[in-house]
Amino acid sequence: MKISKMKIYTLLAYFMIIIATLIFINIIREYDYKIWLQYMGWYVIFHMIVSLFCLYLSKVKLFSLSGFFVGFSYIFHFGQIMILAISENYQFTILNYSRWLNSEWFKDAIELSLLVIMMVVLGMLLSPIPSSKKSFRVLEESDNLYKKMGWIILIISLPVRFIIDFQAIRTSAQAGYLAVFELEFSGVAYQIASFYVIGIVFLLIAYRKNIKKANLIFIITCAYNAISMLSGGRGRAMINILLVIYIFFTVVKKIRVRQVVTFFLIGYVVIMVLNALTTLRTEGISSVNQLFVAIRTSENNPFLRILEEFGGTIYTVYQSILYVPNQLDYSFGATYLYSLSQIFLNFNGLLNDVGIAASFSKNISDGSPMGGSYIGELYYNFGYFSIMGGLFIGVFVNKISLKIEQCINDCDFYKLSFYLMLFVNIIWWVRAAFMDLTRAFVWGAILIWVTHYLARKVIFSEKKN
Repeated sequence: MKISKMKIYTLLAYFMIIIATLIFINIIREYDYKIWLQYMGWYVIFHMIVSLFCLYLSKVKLFSLSGFFVGFSYIFHFGQIMILAISENYQFTILNYSRWLNSEWFKDAIELSLLVIMMVVLGMLLSPIPSSKKSFRVLEESDNLYKKMGWIILIISLPVRFIIDFQAIRTSAQAGYLAVFELEFSGVAYQIASFYVIGIVFLLIAYRKNIKKANLIFIITCAYNAISMLSGGRGRAMINILLVIYIFFTVVKKIRVRQVVTFFLIGYVVIMVLNALTTLRTEGISSVNQLFVAIRTSENNPFLRILEEFGGTIYTVYQSILYVPNQLDYSFGATYLYSLSQIFLNFNGLLNDVGIAASFSKNISDGSPMGGSYIGELYYNFGYFSIMGGLFIGVFVNKISLKIEQCINDCDFYKLSFYLMLFVNIIWWVRAAFMDLTRAFVWGAILIWVTHYLARKVIFSEKKN
């Protein structure tokens, strides 16, 4: 395999960045904590820009699964200390972990996260460069088939999605966001509900030559996901919107500068709404008017507010370091093996203990609801050897990203749908656990295969008649 000079130069430059990062971490380690936060905040911003630029030079598309995974990794783990660098007097509306947690362990969590993400990027840089040649294998099936597959999946999943979202919004309005966690829906119901976005993707593909219908599907889907955020939960909805945007602008039509500006303005408004939801979600949203008041009275920069909210994932890494190995032994990869059990139905609670063992965040929680972190899970299993684990994650994520791009180039949309199940859950993995990948992918793959079979049967029957 021939390696370009640019690839070699980029790798050499990034190795120098790695060495510089290790030196920087050691130099500022003993600085006054407040000064350390400032320096580290600016450094992770610099590091994120350099990492994304090196990926770009190495022909890794930033508008791809790889680019999204790296970007979200920085934002979710360093959002709060980025704020402290940009705006030292920023008024936090939720818990400021840098002020509340033990400073030494918080430093450990930040440094570990930076080193793991650095290895993730290196893994992507070491991955083979995709071929620049256009594929001549066009595996496109009929749009009628994709349309039928889309509607079958929506018929199965959308009613469940509506019920869950309606209950979540109503509960949040009446009792506050934390009450949403007490809703009793089975894991099976949540999983079926999550598949609706794949049905939307099939419809976008089926109507890609009919721009008006594709636009309508795109707008309705984004609007619905925005409305679902009234429950206070934003993560999954935002990733669904991201997937729809990605498919729309890679399959349906190419994005233009004017559209980028439009999306920036819409994004600004959406972020303001999200910030208002964050303020209100612990109290409950009693009326739409209350939401508008919260938007108007927000004093903080909306982009800094979103960094504040998302940056709390560092707490999961902190808890892993706090509990392991002081109170719990290293898991040595067991959580990844136990996660395979999530493929099966939990009849009569037979898999309850295995499920708890697979969910590392439940074992390090202080009792309050806490999300996951692929970095926290790596440490929970392997301690500081987890830094090298980031290398394998980078190779894995970029491999899936390249497969998605190849399927789009080949118009192999049926195969693409399997990888898109991973697309959604790999991005979610930034603030979740490996167990969230297994069931979603296996169940999703079975659903897509069965749907493809049924759709072909329907089309064959129509032709026969």
